Amino acid sequence: MKLDRSAIKLSDIDMGNEFFRYSDERYDAEALMESISYSGMLNPVILLESKNGYRVVAGFRRMKAAIKLGLKEVQAYIVGSDASDEELLKLSILENQSTRALNLYEKAVLLSKLKDTGTSQKKIINIFMPIINLSPSLKHMEEIMTLREIPAQLVDYIISKDLSARRFRHLKYYSGSSLAFLVDFVDYLNPGANLFVEITRGLAEVSKRDDKELDDIIDSQGFSQLIKDITIEKGKKINEIREKVFDLRYPVLSKENRKIEQKLGIINTQSNQDIEWDRSLEKKGLQVRLMLNKQEDLKTSMILLKEMEINQVLKDLFS
Repeated sequence: MKLDRSAIKLSDIDMGNEFFRYSDERYDAEALMESISYSGMLNPVILLESKNGYRVVAGFRRMKAAIKLGLKEVQAYIVGSDASDEELLKLSILENQSTRALNLYEKAVLLSKLKDTGTSQKKIINIFMPIINLSPSLKHMEEIMTLREIPAQLVDYIISKDLSARRFRHLKYYSGSSLAFLVDFVDYLNPGANLFVEITRGLAEVSKRDDKELDDIIDSQGFSQLIKDITIEKGKKINEIREKVFDLRYPVLSKENRKIEQKLGIINTQSNQDIEWDRSLEKKGLQVRLMLNKQEDLKTSMILLKEMEINQVLKDLFS
């Protein structure tokens, strides 16, 4: 495909037609503007000849930056109007690879664009997915496309936490109020990536196992109200949500853990003392954590250990 380079006036470029766009200008926009302001546009954009001027094929973010900076013209490679949409998207991919790596959301948008051009699924999987560093499989394509079905706030969260597709693919089971809950979850609590996966995957597994709607499960547990309750601190909210999801996923284990909690409840622990155990019940025994800040703490800790030693009710916990 022959490309002619030329200086093109911004006024001759149709910025309203974004069919070939899959980049998201929200990411790294300021850094790009600073670069163009300081060094100029080092990489020319790619434009397609049209009846009324030119359409952008590659370089939408650079074009937006040029407009904001008040530039009058840009350097561009010009493509003839006889090129197919599939050829132009492939050209755009190759050009973008020379400037930056696409994030997962941009890759999802690109896969959608390819489908819109009528490109066969087989060609998308076997040719285009490897070009953008995706494993060539239908399953992986469907996982990536999940990003096209969820709210922008969740997309931003997933990109910011650099989650792989296998860690968010279960989000396809969320819709309606359950998706709204996830938006509140990340907005109010900003959970770590592992916690987000633990909670969202756990709820999805319960929904599938019990054949219940996610909306109904979330509503029955009062998760949305809990997240928005300003009287409860963030750490306690997270712990309560984790415990409730654990109870839903492992009802038998939860029942046994509650029995242990009741037995431990008869022991008088102080604020500097904590008794833990393996809640999966795979390991036997208790773990006692003591915070010794002053000499008096040592005395109260010895009383606790003595009380545990003589308490017959707890003997089965060590057997």
